[in-house]
Amino acid sequence: MSKRNELLEADIKERIEEVRYERGEKEAPKQSLFYLIIVLLVTLSILFSLLRFVG
Repeated sequence: MSKRNELLEADIKERIEEVRYERGEKEAPKQSLFYLIIVLLVTLSILFSLLRFVG
């Protein structure tokens, strides 16, 4: 039976606690190109229909 290494166990616990509480990098919310194209097309269609209605 192997002996328990107290220093090794303390080091492992400390490393686990450090990793557990690290904050990850925040990722910027990235909108897809498809979403932007759809929004652009809907906006343009609304603007053209308003221009036809007014003009």
